Amino acid sequence: MKKYTFEREELANRLSDGCIIGHTTSSSTKIWVRVAVAGMYTLIVSTQRIKVDPYEIGKDEEIEDYLERIKERVGIRAPILLRHEFNDEKDKTHVFNIALPKGPDETSDQGTTYHYAVVANKNVPVNRRWRFGFEKEHSFQTPPEEPQNITFGYFSCHDPFKKGASGIDLWDDFYDILTEYQASFVIGGGDQIYIDCTKEDIWKWVKENKEQLWDEYQNDKPGLIKYFKTIYRYVYRKYWSFPEVRKVFRSFPMYMMWDDHEIMDGWGSYTDDERSDKLDSIFEWENKEQNLFLVDAMFEAAKAVYVEYQHSHNPGETPVSVDPTPQFDYQFCQGDIGFYALDMRGHRNYAGKDGERILGKNQFDRFKTWIQSDEIQQKKVLFIISPVPMIHWHSTFVNGLDVSIAKDDFRDEWDHESNYTERDKMLDQVFAYSREEGKPIIFLSGDVHCAAAFKLTRSGEGNAKAKVFQFTSSAITRPPAHKIVSLMVLERGKLGHNKDARKKQLTKFEKLLFVARHNFGLIRCKSTKNKGMEIWGHLYSSDNKENELICSRIKLS
Repeated sequence: MKKYTFEREELANRLSDGCIIGHTTSSSTKIWVRVAVAGMYTLIVSTQRIKVDPYEIGKDEEIEDYLERIKERVGIRAPILLRHEFNDEKDKTHVFNIALPKGPDETSDQGTTYHYAVVANKNVPVNRRWRFGFEKEHSFQTPPEEPQNITFGYFSCHDPFKKGASGIDLWDDFYDILTEYQASFVIGGGDQIYIDCTKEDIWKWVKENKEQLWDEYQNDKPGLIKYFKTIYRYVYRKYWSFPEVRKVFRSFPMYMMWDDHEIMDGWGSYTDDERSDKLDSIFEWENKEQNLFLVDAMFEAAKAVYVEYQHSHNPGETPVSVDPTPQFDYQFCQGDIGFYALDMRGHRNYAGKDGERILGKNQFDRFKTWIQSDEIQQKKVLFIISPVPMIHWHSTFVNGLDVSIAKDDFRDEWDHESNYTERDKMLDQVFAYSREEGKPIIFLSGDVHCAAAFKLTRSGEGNAKAKVFQFTSSAITRPPAHKIVSLMVLERGKLGHNKDARKKQLTKFEKLLFVARHNFGLIRCKSTKNKGMEIWGHLYSSDNKENELICSRIKLS
């Protein structure tokens, strides 16, 4: 065994068998499954509850024969059966794309509840063939075809291993609130894991072992990427091992988007020289070629594992992870509401062309086409998932403190001077949509380790009716920012602007809410008598001392 080998998984709890409900419509769903042992497995989906004796199935009995034998006693009728051969190439993960029949109680006001389970086929070397869904209920509900009211959850920044992090109990509260309000789905708005903040800081480990890694893999980059993928997978399995987290993932459709900590803190907000410096010690002579070779291999590994664990169960086709410019942004609709998830890391380049440093040209063009399309113009409300907030810290701090160890955090911001052009292009589209009929647009964000809500307004003719808001929920388990940061968040002000701002419309903000505690969000959308939509944002927070859940409500319409 090589002395630099990263082998620490045996010391930590980690996800073995597990599942995530992905993009779900009234007639289809995606179910992400991971198994501990490679082999052929069957996913069972039924409108009836699956309650079986996990040891009753015969060792060599086919699953169809077993279900036929017990159907009178258990009542599982006409189940959907889908098979897949799980292997190590994708870390024994797979996404099932399922066409769903309507249930017996389907109405226009409510979807159908489906139950599901996974069973190993014969010849898979496991002691218990039923893997999950037989004891603890595994179920989800489809949305109605034309929902009038929609409620969904929002969270970001899950890091229970950091010193000062919250207990995992807030995930139990999250599940209870989602259940109480019959939430349709949940959005994970970034930093669902922290590759660089575990007890075993992965980037620190790469730095310590870079000479050995270079000697072994300098002529075998695919081999290095494959090796780094095992490390990223380890972190995902560790962070998602908690029963409280898995209960939310398996019960509500999950929509996810990555941020920097799924890759490297501040990814994309460094120059090449600065990225190379990340792997150098203060007394070390820099080998830029070697460092960037390792950094690039880590990014390729992060991208591939992000596809495996998160993006594969989002809407749309799963991109090939080795594509140098993959499309991770996506959109979906529910009823009169449209959603667009922005990828703010896959194409981010601080040294790139002005106006294209965060999203890149192709992604922005896709967003522009979407928001100007006839379908979206007919929607009553739009939500834009922007992992980094459109507005949070005041621009004086963003552009005055972007030095030393904090420079990546402030360069990340839309309100950093390097991003003004691209930010204004985005806001041009947003205000143009909202101002005609006053339809709300809400940015949903994480990243900043505290919760907040802002209203954005613009000067200039025609903008009086516009309703543009920022709603940020961060962090569910990561230690919250110190309360002193509230001094960096002004009650009201204006966004930073280019020197020729007199020729442009100025964008102003007003703070509606600020919470520096562990938190998660709930968004409630209610149809009104005048055929509009009323939007309420709920922020649930805890100080992690008295274990008291506090709810703050703010109107976002």
